[in-house]
This record gives sequence, C-alpha cells and structure tokens, in this order.
Amino acid sequence: LPIILSAGVKGVVTGVTDTGGSGKIYTFTFPTTSPNTIKTWTIEGGDDTQAEEMEYAFVQSFEISGNGGEALQMSAEWVGRQVSKCTFTTGVTSPATVEEILFGKGKLYIDAASGTIGSTQVSQTLLGMSLSVNTGWVAKYAADGALYFSWAQSTKPELLLNVTFEHNATAVAEKDAWKAQTARQLRLKFEGNALTTAGTFTYKTLIIDLAGKWESFDTIGDMNGNDIVTGTFRAGYDATAAKFAEIKVVNETASY
Repeated sequence: LPIILSAGVKGVVTGVTDTGGSGKIYTFTFPTTSPNTIKTWTIEGGDDTQAEEMEYAFVQSFEISGNGGEALQMSAEWVGRQVSKCTFTTGVTSPATVEEILFGKGKLYIDAASGTIGSTQVSQTLLGMSLSVNTGWVAKYAADGALYFSWAQSTKPELLLNVTFEHNATAVAEKDAWKAQTARQLRLKFEGNALTTAGTFTYKTLIIDLAGKWESFDTIGDMNGNDIVTGTFRAGYDATAAKFAEIKVVNETASY
C-alpha cells in the first residue's frame, strides 16, 4: 500500500519513527494549494524466457474496498512511459512480510467540521466501504523528440467514499446531513497485529481521513433480509476543519 500511495499521492518512501516505539509512520497528505512530488517506479515482469520493464511509472487511480468478514481489497492503475525488454534486477527481496488488513478490525468515526476528526466512533453501523481515488496525476505529451509522454502533471485529485450503513439512527442522521449539505469529517481506522514495541501506535494501522460532504444516498436496500443504505461521500477541502484528505500507514518497514 505505501508504494501505491507514494506513486499517486506523495513520494514518501521512508517512515518516521514512532517516538518510543518500533512503528514507522507513513503520512500521505493530498495537496490543496500546491502539488506534491510523487515517486515514480520501474515495474518489471515476465518469466524465464523474457523479462520486460515499464519505466517512470506512476499511479493514476486506485481503490481500497472492504466488506464484513473479509480482508480489504486494493487495486491500482499504473501509467508508464514505455515497455522494453530487460533482464530481471538481481538481489531484490520483499521489504517486509505482507499482512492483510481485515475489515472487521476497522472503526468508523464521524464528526462535525468544527470538531476533532476521530473523536466520535460510530459502532455497529459500518457494513462495507469503497474508496475510489483519481490521484489527479496525468501524462503530459509534448514535442520532445520521443513518442512517450514528457512528464507527469498534477491536477485536482478526486476522492469518493461509498459507505454501506446499517439503516439505524446514524444512517438517518447522515442522510439529514446530506440533505442539509452539512460538511462532515470521516475517519476509517483499521488496526492489525501489534507492533514489536508500542509508541503512539500500538498496532500496525491504516487511517483514512476525509473532510467533505455527502453527495448522495441510495434508497434503502437489503442485506440478508435486513435494511441497509449506501451513501457516497465526496472529499473536499473544508475551511472550518482545515482539512481535505490524508492516508496514514503505520508498519515496521523503515523504507521502500
């Protein structure tokens, strides 16, 4: 996940050591007044007959989704300059043991724009989620004597979060916020295995913070004979909250 975020949100490839703990904190803040710098990668693939590589690759869009009883799923659209034959880079090892992020270990927080994000946990409500991100990075083609694009250009990112609610008092309140076009702050927090040494963070953690407004709510649906409702939240900079969007990953990998 940090590799995808470094190539589409902000080029953070070295974690900040959690004070007093073994955790490494990667913070990917979406831009507001000025563009971020991203990390581009070379992607190699192939087999024992022929390897190929795609150079100067960045992430144009990605999605993180999850449902009850499952692990989060992740996909990304990478864009690169060209594909060429190569030989596999030797001596490359996985930087860490990959750990699945379990949906059931997640928590949902909803707060007013004037409040502190992550203050108010909403229990027995979140049944599913899907975060779709258009990173805003696009390939720009200029007459530079080559057929591939000249550079990657930063434009406005777009973040849409679909949340499937148990149709309860919280869902009704958020539908009211949608109708009134009231700004909200949403936090999704997923915790995994314990870090070797606890600091500010005790567990491997994924935090998704969004400010914005509900864009729409579907009609009441059904899940196993029970009423549910899905809302679409569009992230946008809110002056009261002084926030737009940020994704934070905490693990024990020092760098990528």
